[in-house]
Amino acid sequence: NITSYIVHTIFDESWKIWMIRFSFLESYYLHVIMAVLTFIMIMIKKKNRLLEGSFLLFILLGGDLLTEVLSKTFLRVGPNYLPKSFPSEQALITITYFGFTAFLLVRHIQITWIKTGEFLLVIGASFLSGISQIYFNNHFPSDVVAGFGFWGVWVSFNIVLFELFRFF
Repeated sequence: NITSYIVHTIFDESWKIWMIRFSFLESYYLHVIMAVLTFIMIMIKKKNRLLEGSFLLFILLGGDLLTEVLSKTFLRVGPNYLPKSFPSEQALITITYFGFTAFLLVRHIQITWIKTGEFLLVIGASFLSGISQIYFNNHFPSDVVAGFGFWGVWVSFNIVLFELFRFF
């Protein structure tokens, strides 16, 4: 696989400690902390509390459910014979948590450079998280890209629904 070869060529053994740190972006502990902090921010802002809180819960639980359904649907074994490789659960869940919490945070911030920074942070964290999955041979590159793709559809769908509910 060309992409795996490129990743392993660019990121040799000297990158291992960094890849371990990047894989922390996929940790459920970090995701729970992010969700709790986002929920606290929703409660402090006092704007659309019920709607934002329920959508936060729905998209996070729904993202977990979506990964289970997709993994059982495709039943693809990944590198090192890891089961349920396609799409990458770590990529989909990480991007779901980062993406939607960033969307909710950006809605309440008026400073443009912070909004831009938040967007770049989500893209960077997603990329680094995906690279670490390929580096450790947990997933094929196509698994990671599929996780990003399914995330894009899932989060976009929920943002559109959120905006529709907000106006009605």
